[in-house]
This record gives sequence, C-alpha cells and structure tokens, in this order.
Amino acid sequence: MTSNRYLAVIGDLVDSKKIIGEQRKQVQSRLEETLDSVNQLYREFIVSDFLITLGDEFQGLLRPNAPLYEIISCVIEGINAESYKEKFVEVRFGIGLGRILTDIKKVALGMDGPAFHYARKALDMSHNRKGHAIIFKAEPSTIIEQDETTINTLLGLLAVSRKFWIHKANRFNEILPYLRENKNQRDIASLLNCTQPLVSKLVASAYWSEIKELESTVDALIKTCLDTPKARGNRKKNSYASPV
Repeated sequence: MTSNRYLAVIGDLVDSKKIIGEQRKQVQSRLEETLDSVNQLYREFIVSDFLITLGDEFQGLLRPNAPLYEIISCVIEGINAESYKEKFVEVRFGIGLGRILTDIKKVALGMDGPAFHYARKALDMSHNRKGHAIIFKAEPSTIIEQDETTINTLLGLLAVSRKFWIHKANRFNEILPYLRENKNQRDIASLLNCTQPLVSKLVASAYWSEIKELESTVDALIKTCLDTPKARGNRKKNSYASPV
C-alpha cells in the first residue's frame, strides 16, 4: 500500500460569491495562471496537474515527498499577486493522503480513491473554520495517528500566521512577494517607492523571520511523518523500548 500513496489537494476560495465584477475576472485569471505556474515549478512532485474543477474550486495530485506547504503558499500568494488594494482572497485547503484506485490521469480529474475522499472530507471540515484553513486527513493505515495530529498542528499554526498577515499586518502582503525572491529591504523600498525603515517595520510587525524559520522546517517534518508507516511505527516503538 505504501507505494500507492498520494497527496490529493483540493482548494476552495473563501466567500468567492462575494467577489464580483472586474475583481472576480482578475481573481479567476490569476487562479488559472497560478495553477499553471505551480504545475511547471513543481513538476517533479506533481502526479496529476492542478486545474480548476468546479466554480472556484481546484485540485491536484502530489507525491508524498512534495513540499506541501511551499506549494500551498505559492497558490495563495499567486492568487493575490498585485491585488493589495482589493480584498485579500483567502483559500481553504483539504489534503488527503491515500491510494488512488483508478488509472492516473495527466490532470487531476476523472480519478477516484481514498486520497480524494479524505481530501474532500478535510475540505468539508475546513468550512467550520473562519477564513483561511488547511486540514489534513489520511486513509487509515497509511500514517500513524500521532503523525496526522502533528501535521495538522503545524499546518494550523501556519494558517493562523497567514490570517495574521491578512487581517493585522495587511500591508506586509505587498512586500511578501519580494521577500520570497530574497530581495533585500533597500531594494524592496526602492521598488515600492517607500523608505527602508518602513519596510523593516512591516517585516518586524509580521514576525517574518520567525515564521520563515517555521516554514522552512514544516515541509521537512511533514516528509518525515509521511515516511512508510511500518518504518515510522518501528521508530516509535524503539524510542519507547525499555532497556534490556
């Protein structure tokens, strides 16, 4: 079973019906462009390409070793690129770990299996949380329960961080794309026609250094949790073994 494990990702724009007129056209266009970009940038980790499936919902299929949170960030920030004077578009994600029981398709459409069933269940659960949320659910026996809890704790913490950027440090989102490109603060200030001290203040108020450090470790920890259940189970058992 472990060789037939995939990460199904289903995303949904929050309150998309409230996005109207020209902004809706722009958001739809950015969503399509962002998914195309993700498909190219993360080609080695993508099993079936991301695509829009229904209204403002989209999905893709990843290998278990994919940089999951990095891809999620790429989607969110791509959708919101150059839209800082508009209402920030939040996204819910349901992630399912499990098998695919049908033939693998080039695009994430027309397939079935527990990976997508649990991603859908996770997405449904995310609707009980206000705004941006990331929920992970796994097919039984594909991961130990403690690791599923760990993954959800980490993704939940990063989701809260994202909400903070959106609602409490909103202008930070204007400089975030440049920080992702590793531009220095002086160059960012020049690009945005503002002062370097202002950029520094925005970076500090968003706790960027701390969250960036957390982001850099999350995908590695998730990959460890998604190691084969048997190996993980043995390590867990051995770690609590009594000395002879």
